[in-house]
Amino acid sequence: MQIDVKGKVNNLILSPSDRLVPVFEAIVNSIQATSKKAKAELTVKAIRQNTQNVLNVEDNSYQQIESFEIIDSGEGFNNANYQSFKTAESTFKSSLGCKGVGRFTWLKAFETVLVESVYNEGNSKKKLTFGFSVDDVDFNSEDIIDAKSSDKLITKVSLKTVQEPYRSRLPKTLDAIASEIIEHCLIYFLEGQIKSFKLQDDCGEEVDLLILFNTTYSHDIEKKEFSIGSNLFKAHFFKNVKVSKQKNHKVFLCADSRSVKGCTLKEYQENIPPMFEDTDGTKFNYSIYVTSPYLDTYVNQERTAFRIADKTDLCDEDENSPAINTIIIELMVFGNEVFEPFLEPMFIKHREMIERYVNHNGYEYRHIIKNRPCWLKKIPFDLSDEKLDIELHKLTRNYEMELKNEAHRIKDELKHSKVKDYSAYKEALQRYAGDLNEIGKSNLAKYIVHRKAVIDALEFSLEFQENDKYALEDTVHDIIMPIRSTSDDVQENNLWLIDERMAYHKHLVSDKSFKSVTDIDSKERPDLLVFNNPVVYGDNRRETSTAIIIEFKRPMRDNYKGNDNPIDQVTGYILKLRKRDLIKDDRGREIYLDKRIPVYCYVICDLTSSIREILEIRNYKPLLDNQGYIFYNDNLNAVIEVISFDKLLSDAKKRNKILFKKLNLE
Repeated sequence: MQIDVKGKVNNLILSPSDRLVPVFEAIVNSIQATSKKAKAELTVKAIRQNTQNVLNVEDNSYQQIESFEIIDSGEGFNNANYQSFKTAESTFKSSLGCKGVGRFTWLKAFETVLVESVYNEGNSKKKLTFGFSVDDVDFNSEDIIDAKSSDKLITKVSLKTVQEPYRSRLPKTLDAIASEIIEHCLIYFLEGQIKSFKLQDDCGEEVDLLILFNTTYSHDIEKKEFSIGSNLFKAHFFKNVKVSKQKNHKVFLCADSRSVKGCTLKEYQENIPPMFEDTDGTKFNYSIYVTSPYLDTYVNQERTAFRIADKTDLCDEDENSPAINTIIIELMVFGNEVFEPFLEPMFIKHREMIERYVNHNGYEYRHIIKNRPCWLKKIPFDLSDEKLDIELHKLTRNYEMELKNEAHRIKDELKHSKVKDYSAYKEALQRYAGDLNEIGKSNLAKYIVHRKAVIDALEFSLEFQENDKYALEDTVHDIIMPIRSTSDDVQENNLWLIDERMAYHKHLVSDKSFKSVTDIDSKERPDLLVFNNPVVYGDNRRETSTAIIIEFKRPMRDNYKGNDNPIDQVTGYILKLRKRDLIKDDRGREIYLDKRIPVYCYVICDLTSSIREILEIRNYKPLLDNQGYIFYNDNLNAVIEVISFDKLLSDAKKRNKILFKKLNLE
């Protein structure tokens, strides 16, 4: 049977990312060419292009690599090895995992290959040279001569002129190439099969791969074995101290003593820190190499992938044909034993960091720490406070969903149960209510924190001065309710700063004219206009309402005079509302302002001398703390209360003080 080499090469699958695979194949051949009693000695030389002019000699080391030479002192191309080499897909070295296709990857990526080998043949030495390419597969240049007795046993494989798309993807630095060689051939390094290994270029640079290996990886290598069905797997765990090169723990699935598929552990492990800290403070992460006869059997011929599913349903999977994700998941069952000494202290610190945030900022998440502490391990390490809050919020939502599902389960269980065990139902319901109470506490804590922040913002705005001027009334207005908004626009407001009862209202408008929100023909704009539904005055004919008017004045203003004052201003607003019993809002809904129901007005301002004079002339009664005035207008059935900013702030603090103390916010 004849082999169409060109067709074989064209059909060979070698992606651009596998651009160094032909070099790896040549290196592995050199390692395997060493007798079992000896260790491999080899040199790989990178040849750079010299077609470009450079300003400095040092710049040559950054020029594109175009060829490689792989030199070893193994048994060479003796007759048996040479005949095997010339036989496509030879099984001569199948016991070593050789599939006889490595030379085709050479031809896939490089234009030509030259081989020069000095070897023992009986009692004499021979020297063989030949070249081949896709267009010359008959070894026409073959030449065998007698070598000198002084000639060293040496074999050099020259991979000449790399082609696209592989050429542009080749690393330019020896360090990068050296790391990939070690990663691919690590099993040989681990098993001590290499005596010396140098990587050089034609610019005088050199990397000793044995030194690189010994300085990159420590010697305290953990080995674990595990089985999936009838398949045995071995895993080498070793510490990678060059974390600048490898940012995360990695798993490498190997076949025929070579790395084939690599992946980061975080793709399969829910939450694991990207690096650990050793007892001496050294930062490191793990590289895990997995070998198995199962992987050897199902590696593809190019040794770039496995003929194994990446992921399958565990319920439908044949345990004797496990998928990639099954192998890695099972690996981590044993891997946790290796990680535990380093992982547990990190989880302790991780939890302490989360608890510190919750106790000082995220009060609403305390129920997670109490009821689902194991969930904290799901939170990624080293998050900012903002991202940590998002993660805790996600866990809270999951907890709430869990409780809701439990509530439905309890109800369904009772509904469909033939035996109505009410005591058991009551006990289950009590457990559910207890957990639900924790959610309630958390939501309350979040609301209390919000109140503290609002009060602090109000206090800061009142203290703020610029160019001897205090904050504008708009600043305070915005804190309580955004200007030019309505209750349809804003779901939450801070009217509780003035009166807790204002949290319940029918409609609320901020800094909008009467004409824009009712059918009252006036362009005047109360700062806040609230319509309420007082239950005590229920009416069967129509839904009764009352109104609340709030007016803000600039802090520390002291130039009120004549008709230019907030008292006459809010009284004018009341007159407009009292002209008729029935008005309509901007949505066409009827608002019935029964004259029996008082209208309430709040004027928020500093009690400077000019405003106090106006209030006393109009017979307003001072409050006990002398920080406010109140007046009842009998003709309009309206209560007008003037409150200083200091009183507004002080009363809000007093009402909420016990809540702040409970959360250690005071």
